Amino acid sequence: MANILMVEDNTFIGRVIQMVLEDIRHKVEWCKSGTEAFDVLDSKQPDLVMTDLGLPGRSGKEVLEKMRSVQRLIDVPAIIMTGSFPDDKDYPERKFYQGILEKPFDLEDLKNIIKKLVLI
Repeated sequence: MANILMVEDNTFIGRVIQMVLEDIRHKVEWCKSGTEAFDVLDSKQPDLVMTDLGLPGRSGKEVLEKMRSVQRLIDVPAIIMTGSFPDDKDYPERKFYQGILEKPFDLEDLKNIIKKLVLI
């Protein structure tokens, strides 16, 4: 079981992802804004972070930049969930994430990338 921080402002998408991940026995902490994710990252140690890029408050790019600036979070794997493209100005540097799920994504792809990145 992994502790997964999911940052997703779309309620429908968030509920589906949470249900799928909990069904395969992961614990999910769901933040609906980048600002809320900043607060969680200040106090908790996730095994994996999944973030949308377009978020209220702080962007997903800012969430990943914050993670990589905190020593205890440097090696935590991260997945981007997005419908934007790599040339977008809000796209984080490649070194900040280990996987991408392009919206809309298949739930089997979600499960497979989680298995690949979380060896728990």
